[in-house]
Amino acid sequence: MGLESPFLISDLRKLTSDVCAGRDSPKWARFKKNPEALKELTGRPEYCLDLTFMYSLLSLGYELEDEREIWIGKQVGDVELGWSVSHPYPPSGVDPGPGVWVQGRGGSTGSARWARSGNGRGR
Repeated sequence: MGLESPFLISDLRKLTSDVCAGRDSPKWARFKKNPEALKELTGRPEYCLDLTFMYSLLSLGYELEDEREIWIGKQVGDVELGWSVSHPYPPSGVDPGPGVWVQGRGGSTGSARWARSGNGRGR
């Protein structure tokens, strides 16, 4: 829908604003030029809610500034990245500072670790 990795939090905010403006808004002109995006948005009206949640979580929940760069990926090396509701916090004894909970899925036993991402503010 117009965001390629990496992108800025401000880019997500703009996309969210454009999607939530509705199909009759002039802001939707960017989607009308992309038939795949238009089909996806028309078929899933909950995109406004989803994007609002993502932007709010990143900007308000994690306090990431608008100029923070975000990378999207499925794997880092042999470790598959994912968002797991069942693991919202690291195991006890692990520093719960800003970071990402990474669940590995390699071999017969998975591995899990808390990967730090700086202080969560700026670069």
